Amino acid sequence: MKIVFAYFPFSIKILNMSKIKFGIEAKILSDAPAGIGRYVAELCRNLTDDPDLSLVIYSPSAFNTELIDKLDNVKLVAGSVKNPVGKQLWLEFVLPFLLKRDEIDVFWAPAHRMPYFVSSKIPKILTVHDLCWKIAPETMKKTTRLLDSYKMPVALRKADIITAPSNSTAEDIARTFGISKKDVDIIPPASGLQNVDTDDSIISKYGLERKKYIVFVGTLEPRKNLKRLLKAYSLLEDSVKNDYKLVIAGAGGWCGVKLSDIVSQLNLDKNVIITGQLGDGMLASIYANAYFLVFPSLYEGFGIPIVEAMSFGVPVLTSEVSSMPEVAGDSAIFVDPFDEYPIYKGILELIENKMLYEKLAAGAVESASVFSWQKSANKLAHLIKKMINK
Repeated sequence: MKIVFAYFPFSIKILNMSKIKFGIEAKILSDAPAGIGRYVAELCRNLTDDPDLSLVIYSPSAFNTELIDKLDNVKLVAGSVKNPVGKQLWLEFVLPFLLKRDEIDVFWAPAHRMPYFVSSKIPKILTVHDLCWKIAPETMKKTTRLLDSYKMPVALRKADIITAPSNSTAEDIARTFGISKKDVDIIPPASGLQNVDTDDSIISKYGLERKKYIVFVGTLEPRKNLKRLLKAYSLLEDSVKNDYKLVIAGAGGWCGVKLSDIVSQLNLDKNVIITGQLGDGMLASIYANAYFLVFPSLYEGFGIPIVEAMSFGVPVLTSEVSSMPEVAGDSAIFVDPFDEYPIYKGILELIENKMLYEKLAAGAVESASVFSWQKSANKLAHLIKKMINK
């Protein structure tokens, strides 16, 4: 792996001319690991197996080493910008110059937005993960919502190929922008955690017992519906809460109110554990030992934790809206996420109905196996080559 620092453009080594130069805007790989960052990193990792492609990955700031650790045979071009406004300016003005200078054959914008000044001569792929700004705007930061609402329509007009992680998101795109759903290619995420060595120190750290807790995994932000989840969990009898703790694992997002405050207000301090963000080994262990995943999100473009949990044979309780029924298939029960009572009833049913639980658990691994990073990377590679061979 070679990293090139490029706040302002300067020459870099030209890659093998016999290969397709695939340029990727990867600002997301400089952030803390989360859904879209993992999506980009895993697809890039699997694309490196394709002998016809040379990957050049660009970011306005230093890459997160956890996300690029296993990326071999790629060229990483990193700026040194730390200011959020500066990063946007780098993407809009420096990146298009770098793409042209590096003679990129195909460009991928994997996170909703497309730099406006990318040359019209470069074929462009855009991935839209969700339409949160349109469908669930109240769950977003105001600045992010405004940027997405302005830049996504522009990006869609500039893109030669549009991809989405789910049929649900493809339908949202088609309905919102008048684009035919058949013109949106589906390239879903998957789980790789089942191949990770588990780190069981997280289990002993919190005194957890195997299959004696339920788990939520995700960024701690309003869209994940954690306030209702905690209220639903609080409705359980004390004896049930004592038998099945609730573990909340994920990076801090923006909530306005600390979850720990809500936990205290609901008298759940002895029953709820907030771990913060976990490395892959600990996260794999948390999934493998959980009784089930509870994921009552208000809206998802996909919902990677669902597949991650199922890959360990763990059943899922999730929402009946957006992409979640599509992703979970027959290995979940579905609830109305806008009312804590159905969430409570769903939790109680999975705990008390052992026959239902065993049925969902039995099919979980098979449900997860529908999704594969390699299959998704192969589909993306096919699109790249199709653009060059037109």
